[in-house]
Amino acid sequence: MSVHWKSRLPLATSAGSPRKRGYRGSLLLVVALVGVQAACSRRSDSTPPEGAAPVAAAAPSSDSEASVKTSAGTYEDVWCEGLTPERCGDFTDKCIRQTYCDGQQFCSSRGNRPRDHVCGSEGTAGLAEPCCEGLVARCGNLTSEGACEPQQSSTDVLKCLACGDGVCGVLEQRCNCPEDCEVTKARPRIRYRGHSPEGPSANARDVPAGVKRPGQCLEALDAADPVRLCLMRWASDVLGRTDVQELRQAETIAPFTAFDLDLLACLYEEDGRGSRVPRKQCLEILMLRTNDARLQKLLNP
Repeated sequence: MSVHWKSRLPLATSAGSPRKRGYRGSLLLVVALVGVQAACSRRSDSTPPEGAAPVAAAAPSSDSEASVKTSAGTYEDVWCEGLTPERCGDFTDKCIRQTYCDGQQFCSSRGNRPRDHVCGSEGTAGLAEPCCEGLVARCGNLTSEGACEPQQSSTDVLKCLACGDGVCGVLEQRCNCPEDCEVTKARPRIRYRGHSPEGPSANARDVPAGVKRPGQCLEALDAADPVRLCLMRWASDVLGRTDVQELRQAETIAPFTAFDLDLLACLYEEDGRGSRVPRKQCLEILMLRTNDARLQKLLNP
């Protein structure tokens, strides 16, 4: 700054001339005004003007004050999803720490999940506690094209599965439990088990009253889609899957018969769409092969 000001001083003036004394007075006045302005600015930033209400302090971040502690010592209004995994353990009444399939931990609401669980039972998701003995934590997704992916989405979580017990359960498939669900030379057939091996309950949806086995779906119903839904319900409850290709790999398909699976395969087809055999044509072929007159009602509803 001093170099700048000197560059603007008159070169022909002496040290004691009136012009120089006037210039110095102006310079001192400017400096004084600048000082006053800075002091006022600092005052307005730090303290309110005299007589004004004090300025409230900035609110703490949501992560540092994620909840309000009541006089009873409990925490209320905790947004668990906004907490880091490290802070999640500070609010065990409300929150649990879980794990995505890629190993990343996250905090979520506990909901109805009890605190006294020492291990996760079959189907427990998120790995908030270790899986119980005999279970393993697994991920793995079987796509509609039959390929295996590590996970279906970025929010998939680990699940406790009974892999290694020789049974391919409802939650298992060859991508997350190959030791039970993948066809190999040593195990050409898979032992499937659904959540209701004895069959659908009496009030099960899509299954008419009195239907005691899958083959009776065709006897009790008169249209293709209701028969398909009835067979699918039986397959899901008894064997834990509805894909005909998987069902054909089963060690046993009882109470299904080979005819039941062939019928279900035909009913999965759309009417005249795509390059695959249309439903009507598939049913006609099945009727010619089996000479089963019951199929006629599905061809001419």
